[in-house]
Amino acid sequence: MGVQNIFENLKKFINKETLVDKIKITRMTNIERDLGITGDDAWDFLEKYGNKFKVDISNFDFNKSFQEEGSWVFGWVLNIFSNKNSTRQTLTVGQLEEAVKIGKLE
Repeated sequence: MGVQNIFENLKKFINKETLVDKIKITRMTNIERDLGITGDDAWDFLEKYGNKFKVDISNFDFNKSFQEEGSWVFGWVLNIFSNKNSTRQTLTVGQLEEAVKIGKLE
């Protein structure tokens, strides 16, 4: 699968799995912030992604990149009162593309 084909196939996969056809997907598109995928939906999305693109996701630390289901309200309130930014790592479409090339997402 060529580099451009990987990206195009990722975009098709994302559109199918998320039903977001009004957002222009780029390599910088943030999976959680831009696509709204979080919690259990994020886990399901990554499992399907791993299966479809033959990417090992077993070492990916889900909790560093995604909020747990229902925790967004608590996190939002905590950020207001603590005046701190979220320490979660971002996961982008470009990172998913790179993981396809090497066969694992970490």
